[in-house]
Amino acid sequence: MNSSDIYPRPSGGIDNTDLVRTRDRSYAANSSHTNAGNSYGSQIEKLVSGTLTTQAYTARLEELQRGAATFDEKLMNLTRLVKLSQTIQEEKDSELRRENEELRARLKRQEQLSGTLQQELDALRDALPGLVQRELAKHGEALAHTQQQRDAAVQNTLCEVTQELRETKEKLSQVDPRLRQVERAAETAHEPWTAELNASQQWTRRNMLRLKQHVNALSSDLGAVRKEQQEMSSTLQHVDCKAEGAHKRMKLLLQQKSSEADALNALLEKELHHVRGVARQHEILRDAELPTASANAFDDLKFAS
Repeated sequence: MNSSDIYPRPSGGIDNTDLVRTRDRSYAANSSHTNAGNSYGSQIEKLVSGTLTTQAYTARLEELQRGAATFDEKLMNLTRLVKLSQTIQEEKDSELRRENEELRARLKRQEQLSGTLQQELDALRDALPGLVQRELAKHGEALAHTQQQRDAAVQNTLCEVTQELRETKEKLSQVDPRLRQVERAAETAHEPWTAELNASQQWTRRNMLRLKQHVNALSSDLGAVRKEQQEMSSTLQHVDCKAEGAHKRMKLLLQQKSSEADALNALLEKELHHVRGVARQHEILRDAELPTASANAFDDLKFAS
């Protein structure tokens, strides 16, 4: 039987060297005494054992206090972690709300822009036929007025030519009696009147030549007028073709604007789908962070105990 069997070590793993030495010395002193001193040794052993037990309880209490302090510190850290997580989550929620508000504002602006563009397209689509009709009517009136002026000029020219022809016929009718007189005079006096007859014939030829030239000039003017009429007809056809081309271009422009509006709507739908996906991911992360923090706190409590 040794001293460690008589005086057991205190629980908690605390080794007091002075107490062990005192216990050993007491055991050595007790072993040298006779059986008469056994009662005194038993009292000393009880006293030492009680002292060691009290110290063991004190050490265990200090260890528990340190564990409680460590637990309090871990609890405070966990509280700060939870507050930090709540702050981060609030910031994320605030940022997400701000992004949603910005996206809604952008969507509202895009809808207003699309509405304005659609109104302009509708107004342009409604005004295009009237505009084309007004342009055609305007050009038609101008062409009709020009045609009337040219017809009036041609009519005046024809009237003048007719008047000149009438006057020429009257002159010829006046010349014929004179020629007859000349012929009769020539019959009576051929030689004196031969020169006058030749002169009359030459005058007649000159007048006929001038008349022919004048008629040719009038024919040229009439051909020019007819050519101008043909040019005006071709110009009118060109204006009709140009108006039809403008109508086709405006139709293509309307189709292009409609395609752009459809593409803009598709882009808005895509961005809205992306924002909804981001919001769903934020909710998933928020739901995943809270159970993780609770599990970490539970593990810390188990480790402290």
